[in-house]
Amino acid sequence: MIETLVEPKPSRARLAASDGDARTRETRRLSTLLEVSQALSGTLNLKASLHRVLEILARHHGAVRGIVSVLDADGDLRVEASDGVSDSPGGVTYRVGEGITGKVVQSGKPIVVPRVSREPAFLHRAARRPELSHQELSFVCVPIVLSRRAIGALEIDLRFKPERNFDRNTKFLGVVASMIAQALKIHRLIEEDKRHLVDENTHLRQELRERYDFSNLVGSSGPMRQIFEQVTQVAGTNTTALIRGESGTGKELIAHAIHYSSLRARKPFVKVSCAALPESLIE
Repeated sequence: MIETLVEPKPSRARLAASDGDARTRETRRLSTLLEVSQALSGTLNLKASLHRVLEILARHHGAVRGIVSVLDADGDLRVEASDGVSDSPGGVTYRVGEGITGKVVQSGKPIVVPRVSREPAFLHRAARRPELSHQELSFVCVPIVLSRRAIGALEIDLRFKPERNFDRNTKFLGVVASMIAQALKIHRLIEEDKRHLVDENTHLRQELRERYDFSNLVGSSGPMRQIFEQVTQVAGTNTTALIRGESGTGKELIAHAIHYSSLRARKPFVKVSCAALPESLIE
């Protein structure tokens, strides 16, 4: 007689509980991603946004510590934001390929260390965790990728749990890192636009100064020399000047020369046609 041993099927109650836990986890992840999205889009202050994201991961994802590092103009990794780190590493830089985080950026692939205490590369980090020295920690680091190139890394410490699903954790953090990448892209575009505007503004102001410089005013007669002297005197003071003259005699040129030779040169020069305004409004 042959007996076949069949593993008992899980009960309906057990399956229902498992499905309920899965739905709860999924709801929590979606809620966390929504908060992350709101944090990244809620302000133009990049550091504040990133720090807010790390706080959200600490509150909803159990992150004990979190750090966001981004490549700077020199190609080094710079810590942009951190949470749960007693000796704040803000502004600290290290090279790509240096340490586990540097290797993540170099390879563009995530790295998971289930038990930090068993990883030699983390021995120097023990001093930064004095209050957690008695706890076993796990480390997860994912690249921040933009246009198929790693431009930074998101790393977190988690309390070690034997049953922890690191694959699920890595995928979730990968989504967060993608959202951070888009925020970094927008921030860089805004900063680039600002630089262009500042450069353009500086160029235009210089052009206006050159165009309305005294040297461009032609005249060597006694009355013109007197006007030049008066313009020089007025430009150095904070007073109101009345320029009188017939139409076409160059009153606007004199006004420009006064403005761009004065302490107000960096402020806008506003021209108003008095003939188009009511007398009461001018007064």
